[in-house]
Amino acid sequence: AKQLSYSSCQSLNISDHKPVMSTFLTVIKDVVKAKRDTIYDELNKVLDTYENDSMPVLTLDRLSLDFGEVRYGTKLSLPITIENTGKVWAQFRFVPKLDELDYCKSWFAVSPSYGMLMPGEKTTIEFSLLIDYATASALNAGNGSLNDILILRLEKGRDYYISLNGTL
Repeated sequence: AKQLSYSSCQSLNISDHKPVMSTFLTVIKDVVKAKRDTIYDELNKVLDTYENDSMPVLTLDRLSLDFGEVRYGTKLSLPITIENTGKVWAQFRFVPKLDELDYCKSWFAVSPSYGMLMPGEKTTIEFSLLIDYATASALNAGNGSLNDILILRLEKGRDYYISLNGTL
């Protein structure tokens, strides 16, 4: 605010205090809705870009493994290579499906089942299948099949679903 004038009222002599008057010039900003919306959209784009850049991203060389024909007592292993193609570190782990305690059936094994990759780093996860006596008995009794879907969870990222299959 800018003061344009200041004066007192000289004609009033009722007390030793005289009323004063002043005139001010003020500028009131008016919000231009279209401009405000444009700036709001630009800020959202910048924040979305930052959020997307700060999310971890993995690339898997495949999402399905077929062990083929499986024989009793013979361990089979197949790899999946994962790479951190994002701009931030990526922490991963296998998690159980809803209402299940383990992340895979007892005849499958995963190594490593968790880990962390820096941007550009790669690792190999080994998936193994072994039919032992307990597994063979359960499968022969009709309790299960040689297939499973594993959930690879990327912290602060997405889930990857890896299918495992084999035939007896």
